[in-house]
Amino acid sequence: MNVGGVLAEHNQIEVHFSSPVSYAAEKSKEYEKSHGHLVPPVCPPTIFNGECHPNFIRKAQYSFSWDWGPSFPTVGIWKPIDIIAFDGYFIDDISWTTERTAEFWLVRGEAQAFVDSKAATIEFDVEIEGLDISKHFTYNITGKADREKLKFDIKIPLKKVKLWWPNGQGQQKLYTIKLRAEDRGEFLISHF
Repeated sequence: MNVGGVLAEHNQIEVHFSSPVSYAAEKSKEYEKSHGHLVPPVCPPTIFNGECHPNFIRKAQYSFSWDWGPSFPTVGIWKPIDIIAFDGYFIDDISWTTERTAEFWLVRGEAQAFVDSKAATIEFDVEIEGLDISKHFTYNITGKADREKLKFDIKIPLKKVKLWWPNGQGQQKLYTIKLRAEDRGEFLISHF
């Protein structure tokens, strides 16, 4: 999110949380009202001493209790929070999938670019170590939204790739995919 217009000399980040137990109960009531039935199991067995409606919140179900552990439905920030300042764009959240075709492996990648209010040309290189594959991508961004999804495809000939074999059946070859972006000669990001 672009916070350029609200930053001051001294800033403070505040995060407010709701109880996961209350949230799950509220969502269960909403579901019952709109669909006319409950979603089982409504509550864990009494002997668990747990909390009800864990299936209405995206949390580890065992945090509401299990036969082997207590009920501790936690809430909070589990990773460090950063304010990242940038001009132009910042690339994050990189993921990819692979698909085998008759002739090649297709690596379908996706990255999220955060952009400032101006239009931007985003350029980055994707390299797959061990396969001698490097490809350059360029995207022209309008700057209308504060984030853009960048999609890219890379084709790899089947014969170049060593497959991953189960234990005892062969090698477990891993490949490192690197994404590197530069803007005006300034290094911005490298992801592995």
